[in-house]
Amino acid sequence: MFDVKVYQPGNRILSAMDSVTLATWVSESLEAGAKYLAIDLKLVSFLDSRGLGALVLVHNRVEKIGGILALCGVSGQLEMLLELTNMKSRFNIYQSVPAFKGAIAEEPPTSSTPLSAPVPSH
Repeated sequence: MFDVKVYQPGNRILSAMDSVTLATWVSESLEAGAKYLAIDLKLVSFLDSRGLGALVLVHNRVEKIGGILALCGVSGQLEMLLELTNMKSRFNIYQSVPAFKGAIAEEPPTSSTPLSAPVPSH
């Protein structure tokens, strides 16, 4: 089984205040050798522009080292925002953290081949 590091924002809004915490978590996880990171957004109902920017930055950072970053539990207004900003296709989105872990177990990615078919979030 692959080790997946999970970050769960503690509030309903992912904003500029959370971006530093998120970036720190990603840095520490990558420095510890993690390759599979999941951000569990099931409790998050709103994302401001800085929060979205933070997700893009950490996604790019993880991808650059050959890792996989998954957004899990995306729904409602958060899902709509990702669609409206054309960002939904940029991320690996899964219904839940267990769904992400299951996808990794079924098709272990390598640094050059990301997961081919994220589980739809609907």
